[in-house]
Parts: sequence; C-alpha cells; structure tokens
Amino acid sequence: MRQRKLYSDIKLINGFIKDLILVEQQNDGWIERYLDNLTGKEWLKYQINSEYHGAGQINLIQLPEPTTTELIEIALTSEFEDEASAAAIRLRDNEQYLDTGFRQELINRLKKIELKQLTDREIQRIRMVISYSELDHIENRREIIGKSYQEIEEDSRFFKSMAEEAYSILKRL
Repeated sequence: MRQRKLYSDIKLINGFIKDLILVEQQNDGWIERYLDNLTGKEWLKYQINSEYHGAGQINLIQLPEPTTTELIEIALTSEFEDEASAAAIRLRDNEQYLDTGFRQELINRLKKIELKQLTDREIQRIRMVISYSELDHIENRREIIGKSYQEIEEDSRFFKSMAEEAYSILKRL
C-alpha cells in the first residue's frame, strides 16, 4: 500500500502530527514544519484559502513535495478522499504561486480514462479534481508583466482551451 503524502482532514492531521516533532514555525504559526523521527520524513502543515472567513483549511504535505505528475496521480487514484482533494488544490496553488503548470498533463491523463466504465464514485472524483484544481476556469493565470499583447493572448487561448476540454469531459460524465 502506498504511503500517504497529503492530508486535508483536520482530525487526521491532528492525530498524525501528535507523534511528530515541531521543527520550525513561520508566518506566526501559519506554516509549521514537522519531523517524523521514526521515518526521518518531514511534513509541512500550511493553510489554504486563508482569505476565507475562519482562516481557510489546514493541509499537511510530505516533503519533498510531490511533483506535478505525482500530485495528478494522487488526485486521480488515492483511496483517501481528503488526500485526493488536497492534491487537486495543491496543483491549483502551485500554478498560481509557483508558476508550475499542470493543465495539459491533467487533461491528457483525463482523456485516457474510459469514462463509460467509471463507477459513480470515480465520476465524483473526476468532477472534484476538475473543480478543486480549477481546471475548468478560463482565466489566464500566467504572468503578464513584460509580455507582448500577442503572448498574453496566446496564454489566454491556452487557458480557454483547457477549460473547454475540462468542460467537455464534465459533459461526457
């Protein structure tokens, strides 16, 4: 069985980190790094959507952070729903804050899935991944400063085409 790399269920997070050692706090405790003495692995506890009332949601991710390909795999296949949703959100956040693209790779992965053979749970999973990763959003999320109008338009067309592909997949579900 594959070891979890993410948690987004606060009860599971609190239960898991009680046996870990707090190594570092940043941003007044909004980010905490932990060490698992048994495995030697480090974990990062952080908040997402902190702009929302109630300070958003807490997630926990194993370091080094999974790659984009690994996050896509987790989002689509993890047996743990909270891990899958955390992976989808991390894809979105990595794109927004680290300029790490995922859209084409995720679309390519989704296109390989035989949609007619999916269970209701698997259909819900795909809907959740598309929604939480914001794959179906058309907004250009790439930096525009220093780019020509033509480059900005090209980026905009890319995001629009990815959103249209995602919408097409949702429609076929």
